Amino acid sequence: MSRSLQEILKDYRLLDDLIETDYPRASIVTHEDWFAEGQIEVIPRGAEIPLLGNVLYAFKLLLATKPNQALLLNQVDRAPQLAAIFNRLFMVRKRKIVLYDVFIDTPSKFKQLLVRWQVEGASINVLFSRFQVKAYVRRFNLPFERFAYIPYQASHSKRDPLDETYGDYVFSGGNSARDYRTLCEAARGTAVPFKITSTKKELFEGFEMPEEINLKPVVEPEFTRMMAGSRFVVMALTAGRDRGYGEQTILNSWWHGRAVVVADDVSASDYITDGEDGYVLDPEDVEGLRSRIVELYNDPAKAEAMGRKGREKVRNHYHHTHFLHRMKLITLALAAE
Repeated sequence: MSRSLQEILKDYRLLDDLIETDYPRASIVTHEDWFAEGQIEVIPRGAEIPLLGNVLYAFKLLLATKPNQALLLNQVDRAPQLAAIFNRLFMVRKRKIVLYDVFIDTPSKFKQLLVRWQVEGASINVLFSRFQVKAYVRRFNLPFERFAYIPYQASHSKRDPLDETYGDYVFSGGNSARDYRTLCEAARGTAVPFKITSTKKELFEGFEMPEEINLKPVVEPEFTRMMAGSRFVVMALTAGRDRGYGEQTILNSWWHGRAVVVADDVSASDYITDGEDGYVLDPEDVEGLRSRIVELYNDPAKAEAMGRKGREKVRNHYHHTHFLHRMKLITLALAAE
């Protein structure tokens, strides 16, 4: 039995009970081959042509999308960005578009305008937390029906988890929206060893690094090994954001059986059940962060139990296959409208 798009926007969990044949006349057009099974058509890119190639491919995606189809786009790629913009500016028959992974943070006024056109060019913008839906409605002055909350995936769940021995250090990593000043102040004086990996040195400027911190820029697969070999994972994010960050770090940490302690007021509370599979604190809460770090580090059994609960949560709700299914079904629901 199919569900209307309006029903799905109110509760994404309805997608889990749907199958593709609930929308027999609808289908999907996309640029991503990892959605390739089912009622879906992947449009080949063709020959690479610098600069012009993205423009041509954007129009190719739009022209391939028929009235009973919807276009599924990942905003991190240039051609999908252009497709959303062209749909907003040029297409007489507006294509139905689901756009996800929508980045909005840029100081450039011109780029801000391009982001607005992308958001306005999409029929549905998929966001990874409930707070983001409210924030984007306010920022872009668009109705609630133009945004959908669908949780993100543990990207590492495409392969088996690393069953590393629980280590004697706490892990933190990443570049986007990270507040390492708060994290370092929380670690200072605790005698809890940290391994932090980040490739942005400027995130550590303007304050003294405590002796507890071992900073080591690494790339995959070493990043994953450091995460999976830790006792638990800590992430401090900046305050005052509309867009979420770090959802994937939370979910991947759980996939490898690691509890999470996160200072964030955008997305973390939609994923973490405080006190069960991790802790959620407000951004810049140094004392609260320090307290949770010391508590979990001194209670390895509790940290391990939280990590196991997190892993089961991923298996049951945030696996890669869950994300694929939800994205396909919301796009089919849009196509069927």
